[in-house]
Amino acid sequence: MGLTGHNADFIAVRNLSKANDFDLSTRLILRVSGGMAKAVEAALHHLGFDNGIIVARNAGTGSVLARQYDRCADLPDLGTALLINVTLLRMEGGNQNAVAFPVDHAAKARIAIDVIAQLAGSPFIRLAREARKLAISGANVIVLQAIEQFVLYTGVRPDADMVEEAAASAHGAAAAAEIRATPG
Repeated sequence: MGLTGHNADFIAVRNLSKANDFDLSTRLILRVSGGMAKAVEAALHHLGFDNGIIVARNAGTGSVLARQYDRCADLPDLGTALLINVTLLRMEGGNQNAVAFPVDHAAKARIAIDVIAQLAGSPFIRLAREARKLAISGANVIVLQAIEQFVLYTGVRPDADMVEEAAASAHGAAAAAEIRATPG
């Protein structure tokens, strides 16, 4: 008998990419600061995203991750197609209105993702939605993580109605509607 490890962050990002049929040639910018970023970058790398950079918010951990995957660690001046925030920006101290990426980046992106679960209404996601971009908030990511954890523990995959009901109970009707509206 062996021990198997699973990472719900990795699985959630992989499933988001597959459900939304992300183009693997899309240029991406991954904004990182630590722990969860490793799983997110590993999932993107595993999927075959080769055209991208890692922007380190936390120089100590983010730069190490950028070097590990051979990705530049400076934020370019141009827009990009896929922006992913994996930082606790806006959740710490007095920076509640901080945006993970410059406003022009959010406006030029085709896809904006916040993987931090508490960021359902982040300024970054609001900017992307106002610009009519595909915007996936942390509420979607936490639901995908929870589904995979449920399957791992029970061996049963819940149906979409059960997931929506649980999301509404845990995060409110607005989060459940957002999850229902996002493929995956």
